[in-house]
Amino acid sequence: MVRIEAGGIDRLTEIVQVNEGIFKNLYPCEPFSLEQYRQKIGERPNIMIATHRGRIVGNSIGFARKDAWYTWILGVVPEFRERGIGKRLLQSQEAYAFWSGYRLATIKVYNVSKEMQQLVRDHGYKAAGMEKSRDHPSPEFDAVRFERPLYLAVKRKPKSPV
Repeated sequence: MVRIEAGGIDRLTEIVQVNEGIFKNLYPCEPFSLEQYRQKIGERPNIMIATHRGRIVGNSIGFARKDAWYTWILGVVPEFRERGIGKRLLQSQEAYAFWSGYRLATIKVYNVSKEMQQLVRDHGYKAAGMEKSRDHPSPEFDAVRFERPLYLAVKRKPKSPV
């Protein structure tokens, strides 16, 4: 059974290692280092992890960006995909954001990740813009910015833990 639970900064090293495996063949650049994660997420991220027998098999990291909640990382190791884990991690970010006072959820998905784009579309997100890659000239590394009003996402306060 896979559990979705809050993960803390204390698990960030493990999350970075897991994400290196998830994303390494997807993008032409080097994965982010632990220090780059710390710089990006700031002091008040919401870190959710999916665990199976104590091993992290998926995670999502979100934080405030302007007046919206931004899910920056959402990934599941390949052997645990197609089990609804990504959807559950996304829902946990939305619940956290909604009950923290945010009204809009955003996520940026690169064109190279068609499965993730389909996941967020199926979950009710709408395309709200396009960002050209600064690092790579190919359009597959451009990103679509998706948005979803959180009042559509959250029906009731989740039981703890999420």
